[in-house]
Amino acid sequence: MNVNHLSGLLKSDRAIQPTTTNLKAGQMISGRVQELYPNNRALISIGNQQIVAQLETSLSAKQSYLFQVLSTGDITKLKVLTEQTGGNNAQLEAMLKQLGINVPKEARSFIQSLINQNIAFTPNQSKEMLSLLQQYGNSNETKAQIMEMMSKGLPITREVFNSLTSLKEGQLGDKLQMVANSLSTSSASTSVEQLLRERLAPFLTNSNNTMLNVMQKMNNNQPTELFTLFQKAALIPPNMSQAEFTSSIRRGLTQTNGALPFNTTPERVMEALSNLAEKQNVLLKDSQLNNVINRLSTNINQPERINEWKQFIIQMNIDTKVKPMLSQNENAQLTNWIQNKTSTVTENQQIINMLTNLQQKQTTPVESGMMRALILANDQQTLQAPFPVKHQFLALLKEFIQVSGLNDEVILATPSKETPQPTEFSMKQLLMQGMAQSSEVGNDRMMQLLSTLTGMQLQNIQAEMNNPNLQLVIPGEKLGLPNDMFMEFEGYKKNENGEIDADYCKILFHLELSNIGETVIQMAVQNRVVNIAIYNNAIEELGLEESNKALLKTALSNLDYHLSSVSFKKINEEETLPQKNKVSHENFSEGFDFRV
Repeated sequence: MNVNHLSGLLKSDRAIQPTTTNLKAGQMISGRVQELYPNNRALISIGNQQIVAQLETSLSAKQSYLFQVLSTGDITKLKVLTEQTGGNNAQLEAMLKQLGINVPKEARSFIQSLINQNIAFTPNQSKEMLSLLQQYGNSNETKAQIMEMMSKGLPITREVFNSLTSLKEGQLGDKLQMVANSLSTSSASTSVEQLLRERLAPFLTNSNNTMLNVMQKMNNNQPTELFTLFQKAALIPPNMSQAEFTSSIRRGLTQTNGALPFNTTPERVMEALSNLAEKQNVLLKDSQLNNVINRLSTNINQPERINEWKQFIIQMNIDTKVKPMLSQNENAQLTNWIQNKTSTVTENQQIINMLTNLQQKQTTPVESGMMRALILANDQQTLQAPFPVKHQFLALLKEFIQVSGLNDEVILATPSKETPQPTEFSMKQLLMQGMAQSSEVGNDRMMQLLSTLTGMQLQNIQAEMNNPNLQLVIPGEKLGLPNDMFMEFEGYKKNENGEIDADYCKILFHLELSNIGETVIQMAVQNRVVNIAIYNNAIEELGLEESNKALLKTALSNLDYHLSSVSFKKINEEETLPQKNKVSHENFSEGFDFRV
């Protein structure tokens, strides 16, 4: 099974259908006349939607036709090209002749398949598609790729075709490593090569990107931020000054055994930073919680006002949002305080202190980047003690999204206080700069990686942002995986803040595990009820012991989710896995914001 097969597995059973707002002048589309109205108007079904259109000539009801869109606006004007009575060759010939399009015999079945699947296209697009078929061959793979481009409304160009094809060829991790190998390691290396090497290092093993080296760079470039991060993570004594902190790091760097300063270990640093990462929440970084803390402090002696703010906490779901960041005892304390209508001043102050402590643990964007870099500085294989892979996975995922450049265009197009303009070049930007300075071999490798990253962006262009679908590939080497990890996220809807609603979503993971091989994990969430399906051909050796299932259930419960079922199935590409969604003709116009 490959990524191409998995693409779209999570899409809902109903196919995405054409929408009248996406029809454009010149496009050809299949439709069925449902009712006839006066003045050559008719109710026409296009997919699962209906429009009232102005026609050039009288038609028969309950008949299917191939239309060309003349204009759109208050009412869509359509021109009949030919009647559809089964899509035979004669009808296709008549349509092509009428439009003046010369289609080779071997490509006519492809044009017919576009019509049958309701994928709208213009005469000019048909010529562009034929050009790609001539360049890349008339294979099923080429046709499927062009059809995907058409269904997403992407430009029918060689550059887009190559980017989408590159995404499906080879491993992303291998491409990252090949670019790293092509970069000069001499003192004469350019600044672009040095920066690109730094961008690649967190995703590769044996990159000399040890925690000590990373810490040294941070201490040289941003010592104050590193000091503050270590304070928040409680990795240094609370009374240590920044001067002492900096001096300790410098002394540690002179030790020949490579030991870390502060009598700590990589495992201890990663554990502390991972615990700090789990306490990060967008809610705590804005003014909402700060407002609650201030109001509680101001009205600490006024029971009625305190109770009003307790209701506000419930209404804004603040208690639910902070729950994952609190201990079991703290959660119980917060719940009891909210339910208690006669809480004492001491109890009020305890809650204020608890929320204030959480807020003070929030990191700045710079500190968050440092935190990810330090967590990713060591591989699973090089650690002296087992370390939960989930922390490295989350750091790897966030770091890849942050530095790869997948968000470059979105950030530039939608500047805001919440999404400040980047001050450093992304991996994509550095690849484009590096191609102008690199050797022929290095240039080819950079182009392959750049095309893959661009293909990932193009694959996630979509217009149906109320039901966003995101497909992502991240390198798995850092996690001890032999190949890349493929992920797909589908949100049924968005919440009031425009974010994917985590109460209603699906998530799919496809990875290669060393001991049991290819594995697909599909998680469906409906009203915070979780159903998990695990696909693997070593199914007899699998199985989730009741003790492990209880741990999973408890972990989800701590996040306010309920585990309903865990099922195991063998991988069967033809029957077992959910079927792909039908391709639509929809003209997609929006890119997916990977920060969502």
